Order: sequence, then structure tokens, then C-alpha cells
Amino acid sequence: MHNRFALLVSLFLLCLLIACSSSRVVQSWANPEFQRPSKIMIFGVTTEEAIRRAYEDSLSQALTKEGLAAVPSYDVLHSEGEADKEHVMDVVKRAGADGVFITRLVRLAKRIDTVPSAGPMWGPPFGRFGGFYAPYWPGYYYDSYRVVEREFAFIESNLYKTDNSQLLMSIMTRTEDPYYSNDKVKEVVELIVKEFRKNGALPVAPGG
Repeated sequence: MHNRFALLVSLFLLCLLIACSSSRVVQSWANPEFQRPSKIMIFGVTTEEAIRRAYEDSLSQALTKEGLAAVPSYDVLHSEGEADKEHVMDVVKRAGADGVFITRLVRLAKRIDTVPSAGPMWGPPFGRFGGFYAPYWPGYYYDSYRVVEREFAFIESNLYKTDNSQLLMSIMTRTEDPYYSNDKVKEVVELIVKEFRKNGALPVAPGG
């Protein structure tokens, strides 16, 4: 019984950890001949200017803090909608960037789940134990279910070299309930920075 209880508690804590973040990496690829750029320009492809600026600022600051020079594109590229390719390349060149990191929404998806609603069989020992403890005792049951609709946004981020347009790295992230907030932007940025670090796209710290 003790082992069973410990297992249930472990599973419960694992579920809490998973639920803390609504974003995760679903796919990641790095070019085997990867050569780290010295400076990159961040592009957030969206018609929502507030989201673009928040994302570009957040990621630029996070990467610069890690030792990789990064600048937001909105500072120098003010056009709305799709920009002219030659103009973009000229802007990148004048900024001295040898890499560009482009993030865009690939698709939206919905998923419908059936989630059990728990209901206790009241009476001893449930009259004495409450909170998280009671559900692990025999006699706790699921008496109803509810339907939950979840929305997901799949976001693709690609890192290119500017001199030959070579793809250096590609990251696909999935965000649940993709409504704009600073927390959502922070989640995606943290995931991207981790992938940069994992794939050797960040400078190695002295002695590291």
C-alpha cells in the first residue's frame, strides 16, 4: 500500500510539473555543418505589432545576455505586412548581421478531451482527511466527465546565414491556449534559447 501511495504521489507531482508550462518543443533540427553567426537579427512574422515587438525584444535581450549579439528587426524594418526581399536584405546587411532568425505561425489546431470530474464517497475516513490526501484512499471515484476544448499554435523558427541563405537550425514549438500574454512570449523565448544552447549556437563561456 505504501509503495502504491508513493507512486500515486509521484504521478501527481509529475502532472503538476507538466501543467506549469503550456509550451514545448515538438521538433528541432540543426545543420551538421553548423557555424555560429556572430550577430543575428530577429524577425517575428505577424500582423500584430505589439506581439512582434514584445517577442523580438524579449528574444534579442535573452540571446544577447547569453553572449550572442541579437537585434530586433522592428527597429530598422518598419513596413507592415510582407516586406520586399531586397529591402530586408539591405537592412540586415547594414545592421552587420550575418544571421537572421525568423519566427512565424505555421498552423492552429484544436483538440477535444474528455476529463473525469472526481467525487468523493463521503464518510470515514474522508470526514477527517481533506485536500490532496483524500483522493489516494480507496473509495474515491469519478462520477462525471466534462468536455474540454484546447487550442494549440504551432510556431516555426528558422535560423539562416545571410550570405548564402543556408538553413542552420529549425525549431518547432507548440503553445497551448495561444492568446497573447507576456507569459506566453516568455515561455517560447526560454524554449528557443535552450535550443540555441543545446545546438551550440551560443558562445561557450570561458572554462565551459
